[in-house]
Amino acid sequence: SIHAPSAKVIMVGTFSDEIVDRKAVAHVSTLVDRLVDDFPLYLIRTGDTSYFPIDNKSGNGVDQLRGVLEQVVWTDGTVRGGVSMKWMVLLDEILENDNGNYITLTKVKEIGQRVGMLSSEELEEALALFHSRGIIIRLTSSDTLRCIIITNP
Repeated sequence: SIHAPSAKVIMVGTFSDEIVDRKAVAHVSTLVDRLVDDFPLYLIRTGDTSYFPIDNKSGNGVDQLRGVLEQVVWTDGTVRGGVSMKWMVLLDEILENDNGNYITLTKVKEIGQRVGMLSSEELEEALALFHSRGIIIRLTSSDTLRCIIITNP
């Protein structure tokens, strides 16, 4: 629930061409169902299984997966929101200037000023969006956590 709490989850099983016994597909689906029961995921299901079996050799199943991905994106209102160019530049700069796993809030503020973000409110709004999309992790429950932004979730 910390990282992209409302994100949809689409599970893909590859190498379905190597599964001869269809009972194995049902068994994997049962295991996935048990996992979903234990965690509050927004799992997108196929007709028969809790995951999308893909045949790596023939590409069987890819078109169905592509169709579901398109449907999820078009029906998810949070995906359609416009993002300003300076927010995109901010994100690019954050990801280019991190030390591999994190960047300090001080450094992000410097980058924000350089790309034209003059208010701290706009910067906080951009960081909240990047966090909600799962691009970064931004924890704000303490001053120590607020000062570090995880760039490699």
